[in-house]
Amino acid sequence: MFNIRNLNIPQLYFRGMWILALVLYIVIPLKSTVLNYIYLGIVIFTILSFAVVYANLIIVKKETVRISFKSNNVIFMLIIAVVALSMATGSEKLDIERVTSILGYLEMFMAIIIVNHMSHSDSDRRFVFIINILISAVFIVLSRTKYAYSGVLDSLYLGYANPNQTAIFLFMSTAILTVFINILKSKILKAAVIGLCLYNTYLLYLTNSRTCIVTSVILLVFAFAFGGKKIKIPKFVIFMAVIFPLIFMFVYTYIYSLGEFTKDIFLGKSLFSGRETYYMSQLVQIQKRILIGDAAKYYFTNMHNGPLAIIASSGVIGYILYLIFYIRTIFLYYTKPTRICNVAVIAILSVFLHSSTECAMVVGGAHYSIIVATFYWILNDGALHNEEKRIE
Repeated sequence: MFNIRNLNIPQLYFRGMWILALVLYIVIPLKSTVLNYIYLGIVIFTILSFAVVYANLIIVKKETVRISFKSNNVIFMLIIAVVALSMATGSEKLDIERVTSILGYLEMFMAIIIVNHMSHSDSDRRFVFIINILISAVFIVLSRTKYAYSGVLDSLYLGYANPNQTAIFLFMSTAILTVFINILKSKILKAAVIGLCLYNTYLLYLTNSRTCIVTSVILLVFAFAFGGKKIKIPKFVIFMAVIFPLIFMFVYTYIYSLGEFTKDIFLGKSLFSGRETYYMSQLVQIQKRILIGDAAKYYFTNMHNGPLAIIASSGVIGYILYLIFYIRTIFLYYTKPTRICNVAVIAILSVFLHSSTECAMVVGGAHYSIIVATFYWILNDGALHNEEKRIE
């Protein structure tokens, strides 16, 4: 007889999503007609996995959570309620694209909760490591093909939508591999992975995506400088990094309004790229529904600033709940200053810093969600196990 107890849905979801991520990196440049079906399938797969995990907890009452996550489940339900209210009272008509985008935002929370119910086995660690080696290999191959500079700009595309998206893909893969460097047993393998990370960073540099370049450098510098030391990053630093994108948006627009540095060049481009005027215009528009936002109109789309996209779509209430969920999750997981924990938390904070000018890695959707959720899974892994756990 079928028994839900025998299902390892979290692991099935975890591995399935990573395989889909690898498939997406290959399929996107090919401009395949199956692409939209894959995106929709990812959302459905996440929702079904989440539903089964909850059924397992509520009906079967099988608890596998190592660190208490009950409060965050409640917070997530409140987030769903706020988003649902915003959708229902929104000013635009909902279509499949908007609904999928909104579900993509919720997918990130679901991915983190599902992965929280997964064990931390050697085979799962090895799986994530190997699949990210394969992903890096895909990037290297694409960099030597006609897809490398397939767009309208003189920047690296690798066949993806734009250089910024390419940079995000390269950054996420490099961040995952960077986390694993300190737990590799083989010195030869470790040297090879370091070389791979550096080459990915070089490719990232060719995209001319300033935000990813800066966050990638921050990640690598801190990972190599502090990743091997038992120095715990203070909670205040973590809190400031998470809310930095909101501060950045206001400071950036304020400096622009003063007329300062308008002719300055940063990494080959003007310091002010047009985002500052976009921020100001959007801040004026969202004031009418500042409490719960307008998910039907903005549907967590890219507004070149994570907090702005979240506030526009789910209001100040939604953003506060978002902050509580993620800050609490980091604090729950980051209990020991081990090597793997330090690099994992630096990678997570880099994601938040990156959202100062882009949204993808914080609003989720597609394969972004499982990759970011994996950072938290690795962080939890370090908190639960002795840091001497190694990958052969």
